[in-house]
Amino acid sequence: MRTNFYSVPLKPGSIVEARVYSCTVEFRHHGSQIASHERCYSRLQKIFDLEHYLDVLDRKPGALRGSTPLAQWRAQGRGLRVTTRSGSR
Repeated sequence: MRTNFYSVPLKPGSIVEARVYSCTVEFRHHGSQIASHERCYSRLQKIFDLEHYLDVLDRKPGALRGSTPLAQWRAQGRGLRVTTRSGSR
């Protein structure tokens, strides 16, 4: 846990509590669970959930192009459908 990076849907620098279990890592903020990831036993890994970056996408639509969270999302076989504000693709 201490050698990996896990994403949470909060601004960088926010203080969270991590609860580490045999198969999962849960993150809490002010007592409420805000994220959960499958626990990674490898070292120096980045475990991201693209949904944790939706606020960034709303402010900067091109911010995740070529990013690690997007690459992980695609590697998991998840599709990504992007539309413009006018609704066209």
